[in-house]
Amino acid sequence: MYQGLQGLPVTNRYQGLECEASFMTTKHLELKIPPLAWVAIYAVLMKGCSLWLPSLGISIPHANGLAAMFVGVGLSFSLSGIRAVRGAGSTVDPRCPERASSLVSDGIYAVTRNPMYVGVLLFLTAWAVHLQNIGSLLLVGVFMATLTQLQIRPEERALEQLFGEAYLDYCARVPRWLFGSKA
Repeated sequence: MYQGLQGLPVTNRYQGLECEASFMTTKHLELKIPPLAWVAIYAVLMKGCSLWLPSLGISIPHANGLAAMFVGVGLSFSLSGIRAVRGAGSTVDPRCPERASSLVSDGIYAVTRNPMYVGVLLFLTAWAVHLQNIGSLLLVGVFMATLTQLQIRPEERALEQLFGEAYLDYCARVPRWLFGSKA
């Protein structure tokens, strides 16, 4: 069991589920809010931005068609990720990453380490395109930073603890998102 600041055991609790949190830091929000809750929070913020800041409105040609394309690609990433993890007999539950039973690194996981999160990022991008508001589009980047800090990095620490050098080698080959740094 992880020892907190005052030496007290720390557990990750969500809907009555307790799991050992030996990988957690003292950052109080890490792994506390499920990723789909973050999606809902940001979707509401994006809608609010479009309503309260209409001066940030932009015109995106064929916005609904473009949004539909983002939804389709996002759905493809998310479902491919879920199918690969379940096919390997591991868990898709983001609340307790230490329960992962295998390191999935092929298929969609050879393209991105987080296909399910890429999928929801594309869903929010679709929503922002539909809203046609620059503030809403900027919130997609803030969502990405939030998810990276509060969900992905803690998951990565847990997976490194579970799979060691094999996971570090995987991280060196495959980006966290679709682009940018592999770290």
